[in-house]
Amino acid sequence: MALVLNGSGSITGLSAGGLPDGSVTADDIASTLDLSGKTITNMNPSGIYLGGTGAANYLDDYETGTFTPTLKGNSITYSHQNGTYTKIGNMVAFQLSVKVTAITAVSSYVIVEGLPFTSINHGGGNPYTPVSTQTNGFDWTGSTNTMITFQVAPGSTHLQATTSGDNTSFADVNASGLAANDWIQVAGVYFAAS
Repeated sequence: MALVLNGSGSITGLSAGGLPDGSVTADDIASTLDLSGKTITNMNPSGIYLGGTGAANYLDDYETGTFTPTLKGNSITYSHQNGTYTKIGNMVAFQLSVKVTAITAVSSYVIVEGLPFTSINHGGGNPYTPVSTQTNGFDWTGSTNTMITFQVAPGSTHLQATTSGDNTSFADVNASGLAANDWIQVAGVYFAAS
């Protein structure tokens, strides 16, 4: 059996279940249609199934984009503020880079604001989601710890930070340590509330 596209490039006469006698199969469609370089829209207005028809295989959201991260402070001027993300279902992969040329630091445990989606509040012993971090010039306010970890705060669009070291407890980091010419880069994955 072969499927033939009409002059406008669409298939007519198919219902949601295929032809009335069920003669159109997924293999027929896959072997007949060349969809390379094409865009499929509105196959199901609310999503598609991938790899099966169960609820766990249902994809109802995919997007990519940019966002503008900001640092917690006053009278801030930036050298750059870059953020990109990919959202697949409720999973958000992101990376950001921020560098300041001038800042009036404030006392706050919020360090970076402006993530593209509100994070889920999954509860548990530690509802924060750690992400990969690199900083330059950021004063950890006198901490003797040797490692800083940024984390997505639950139910928010911001990052907080904590320090740790060998055989030491975590200590929250305050935004008051931000100064001119400091930069922060972060990459990671978190789950969105919706």
